[in-house]
Amino acid sequence: MTKERRQYLRVKERHKVHMTVKSSTGGETAGKAEFVGWTDNISVGGLSLTSHKMLPVGEDVDLHIECTHPLESYEIGGRVMWCTQESGTQSAQAGIYVQETPREAFLEWSRMVARRAE
Repeated sequence: MTKERRQYLRVKERHKVHMTVKSSTGGETAGKAEFVGWTDNISVGGLSLTSHKMLPVGEDVDLHIECTHPLESYEIGGRVMWCTQESGTQSAQAGIYVQETPREAFLEWSRMVARRAE
């Protein structure tokens, strides 16, 4: 039996996500590229999402996440850690690591994930 190596509990949740590339690497997409996607799962440390475009791996992004039931929204910062094209589709799957988020915003995000994990 394989032991789960994830640091944080993952919660299967589907929420709309608006992303803007901030750019940590000085790429030409900085501040221009905007993406919309849907979360597949969320955790305190990050999220997995599906988008109709490939996200630039290594780039910093600002995330605006719209939750339902109850209606809430969150502003967090993150970094695109990986992105792969889904076979036979135009969709891409990406992993975002939560970082560079103000303390209070991170605490609100953490509390929301904990509530939804119950």
